[in-house]
Amino acid sequence: HLFQQSQFLLDESGKAIGVYGAIHDQTEMRKAEAAVRESEKAQKDMVRFNQSLIAAAPIGIASFNVYTGRCISVNSDFAATVGAKQEELLGMNFREIASWQEFGLLKDAYQTINTGEVIQREVFFRSAFGNEKWINYRFVRFYSNDIPHLLLIMNDTTERKEVEEALKKSEFQFRQI
Repeated sequence: HLFQQSQFLLDESGKAIGVYGAIHDQTEMRKAEAAVRESEKAQKDMVRFNQSLIAAAPIGIASFNVYTGRCISVNSDFAATVGAKQEELLGMNFREIASWQEFGLLKDAYQTINTGEVIQREVFFRSAFGNEKWINYRFVRFYSNDIPHLLLIMNDTTERKEVEEALKKSEFQFRQI
């Protein structure tokens, strides 16, 4: 790849009497530009892949900016578990969610933020949107661009808990007989 620039030298009457110019080899610059474009495409493909992976995950996933407290991503399973639409959850501040305070999630979130410890618990939970379920949740602190974030992974365990309770009740009745 060459870049050429030239200009004619003219006499007083406008007749060409010479030419001068320069040629620059731009091959390496063009290769570098192509490499940058390819890298940007690969990065966009990876972002799309990760978004698809999170959206398809059969478990609730949400992330929060630790500084602002705001929800920055949430998948459909998470929204379904708490009984909300994804759009309703985006931007919510986890520090202001009353059900997090009431059911101990806020305390666990702060512990993870402050220590980096992964906290996992199973609790009966009533969301801010009125859904009542048994959930297994896990908080994980991670960094993106040197900014701390909080990952919340949530799984609805209501069905399993109901089966466990029914089994306990059945065993108790069997022992009574």
